[in-house]
Amino acid sequence: VVVTNGVYDVGGKVMTGDLMNRVAVDKVISVVSLQGADVTTIRGVGPNGTNAIRCAWVDDGARLHGFTLSGGATRITGDANKLCSGGGVWSPTIHAMISACRVTGNSAYSAGGGAYLGSLLNCTVQGNSTPGNGGGTYNSILTGCRVSNNSATTGGGAYGGVLKGCAVTGNTAQNGGGANLANLTSCTVTRNTAAVSLGGLMGGNAPNCV
Repeated sequence: VVVTNGVYDVGGKVMTGDLMNRVAVDKVISVVSLQGADVTTIRGVGPNGTNAIRCAWVDDGARLHGFTLSGGATRITGDANKLCSGGGVWSPTIHAMISACRVTGNSAYSAGGGAYLGSLLNCTVQGNSTPGNGGGTYNSILTGCRVSNNSATTGGGAYGGVLKGCAVTGNTAQNGGGANLANLTSCTVTRNTAAVSLGGLMGGNAPNCV
């Protein structure tokens, strides 16, 4: 499915509970923007609460390519994983692909302000937040991504998951400003801060990182 340029900020689909997803890729298909994230935006609604709308739901085996996902949010009550996590994009497992996307300015009440699970390839994850775990991503697989200026209580940039060849910079948290309990390989980790402990990385492994 090829999507033309524009800002997509009306309509949507409920996949579970009562939380609207602006776009739901609920079949094993690829949804691809015509000219990329610069000119194609999926916009949710914040703040977290009863009126929130998540940007995107991407199911197992599906792919979302070349979009800006911004302004998404979640519920503050109900299922912590399905309703209160993944303000920008939510996936049921890591077997959903989000590629060449900008995940920016989203929030979640529980986990994954930007993304919850899913595999992100060559994406920018910036300026997302959660009062819980993983301001940028939660238990996601990231390859060649830039993760910057996200915030959380634990794991400002990323909580859990795997990061390969990523730049993790300028993220903040109480604990683990850059990442918490994540496995990083060949990443650059700079200028992250934590109010309590370990501004760069907390737990996990980080071979060949600087």
